[in-house]
Amino acid sequence: LRKINSLFSNLSSLTVFKLIELRKSYKILNYSLVDIDSHLYRVISYPIYLTLITIFSSVIMFSIGYQKNSLFKIILGVFLSVIIYYINYFINILGTNEKIPLILSILMPLILLTIINFISIIKLNEK
Repeated sequence: LRKINSLFSNLSSLTVFKLIELRKSYKILNYSLVDIDSHLYRVISYPIYLTLITIFSSVIMFSIGYQKNSLFKIILGVFLSVIIYYINYFINILGTNEKIPLILSILMPLILLTIINFISIIKLNEK
């Protein structure tokens, strides 16, 4: 039990295999699996998230053009990244508190970013 509590204290430092092992141990002890499942799903979906964020940032940079100064681009990038972070954090908290299903809390930010990317790419292509 002491080993399990020490592993749970810092989920972000665990590998996927250790998370699965910790999940099995928690299931045997009949502990809540919500935090472990949430972190495991986030780790698995993280490459997709990074890809969508990269596409989003490149579409924004292509649509702004060369006439705007660098300060505007930096402020816009920081503002949008903070908004995306807090929306993602809020939806993950709703999933962890079981207000919405856990899988939906992981997939909803990805779906929103995908929709925004498609709309932005279509608008960029029309120019």
